[in-house]
Amino acid sequence: MYTSPSRLSLIVCRLIVSTFVPIALIGKRTKQDIKNRFGAAVKRRRYEIGISQEALAERAGLHRTYVADIERGARNLALENIEKLAVALEISISDLFANYGVDSD
Repeated sequence: MYTSPSRLSLIVCRLIVSTFVPIALIGKRTKQDIKNRFGAAVKRRRYEIGISQEALAERAGLHRTYVADIERGARNLALENIEKLAVALEISISDLFANYGVDSD
């Protein structure tokens, strides 16, 4: 049977996106949380040794705005940059994580 174009209906499908969080992840730390905790640890250690963001950046061979972003938790660092920061902060990576709240619960 032929249906004229005026009688055709347009069906619109809409994708509904929901956020699914597995039960195993409820209460766990998020990726953003580790960035915030690492940034806070860097800032705390920097204050402890009494240097500016600019001085830390120079010591680590990083840009000042990159260091500011790290401290705000806005950067996901490469391992090489974590090592550069630890050396510039005169602390081992393990001590930075263990003693400045990065891996604490």
